[in-house]
Amino acid sequence: MWWVVLLLFVSDIDKTVVRKIVRSHRDQIERCYASGLKANPHLGGRLVVRFSIDGKGKVTEAKVVESEMAAPAVEQCIRNEIEKWVFPPFGRGDPVTITYPFTFVPPHPPSPAPRSRDENLPEQLEPSDIQRGMASIRPLVEACFAKWKVPGVVNVTMTIRPSGRVLEAAATGAFAGTPTGDCVAEAVKRVMLPRFEGPAMMGIDYPFTLGAPRAR
Repeated sequence: MWWVVLLLFVSDIDKTVVRKIVRSHRDQIERCYASGLKANPHLGGRLVVRFSIDGKGKVTEAKVVESEMAAPAVEQCIRNEIEKWVFPPFGRGDPVTITYPFTFVPPHPPSPAPRSRDENLPEQLEPSDIQRGMASIRPLVEACFAKWKVPGVVNVTMTIRPSGRVLEAAATGAFAGTPTGDCVAEAVKRVMLPRFEGPAMMGIDYPFTLGAPRAR
């Protein structure tokens, strides 16, 4: 299982077209991942690929810029497949660069190791824990507004792992699928929250107000 979210938006190529092309090659990416699962049934994690597209729509280069998988053969396979992709010609012909993350989840994830009970971790995070974590990424969120200049309230729905890392985050409502919304969602994925004992916290909503004076 895998899913993708566009990280870097450029004015010369429609992000919807990019997503459509990537999804049309889903089977190729799945085959690369399946080959890695044969060697390691628990293989999974986030893999970020940066690739360049020339004005004719041809991928001229693809390289892995971030990986949690530690599977060079799978990474090379995905790079090779992406370099075969062809996009529609666009813009004035200048090349553009796309950064695209893939998250792979094994069909049978390993059971988590038991935690020591003397850590006294909470069963779940308190709202105040999440609020403090989101406050820590406020500069990143403000950078999204500075770049796109769209005011409003961006609501982000997220899934938080017991490790305190955000597994998934997506803007909902009016900002869903917009450059501003996706920018804020990517900022949320970088937050580090406190650890907790219970299962992953799913469907957690948090609003970010952009373009309004901050209370002092």
